[in-house]
Amino acid sequence: MHQHEDTPELRDQICELLVDEQATVGMNFVQLIEFKTGKEPELNKLVDDWEEATGGKRTAKRAVLARDHEYPGTYCEFVEFPSYDEAMRNSRLPETDEISCKMRALCDEGPTFHNLDVVRAETL
Repeated sequence: MHQHEDTPELRDQICELLVDEQATVGMNFVQLIEFKTGKEPELNKLVDDWEEATGGKRTAKRAVLARDHEYPGTYCEFVEFPSYDEAMRNSRLPETDEISCKMRALCDEGPTFHNLDVVRAETL
C-alpha cells in the first residue's frame, strides 16, 4: 500500500503528468485483419495468451479488436507497428505463427489481411 495521503494537491500533480497521446510522427504501419467467428471468448483467450508469451519480443505497439455492429460474428483487428519491417519481424515470431494457426481454426472462414502504410494519424 502506498503511503500517500489522497489530497487535492496530489491529484493535481498526477493530472499534470497525464498528457494526451501526440499525433503519430514517422512512417507507421497498420495491419488490418478481418475475420468471422462465433467464438469471441476463445479468441480473447488466444490474444491474452499471445500477449503474455510475446512480452518483450513483439514489435506491435497497439492492437484494437472491434466487433462489427451491423454484421454479428464479423471482427476487425487493427494492429499498429512502427514500420512494415517491424510488422514482418513480429510475424516471424513463433508465438505469432502459433496464434495465427489457432485463430484460423476458430474462424468460420480464412481471415483477410490488409497491409496499410499510415499516412495520417491524429488524436481527436
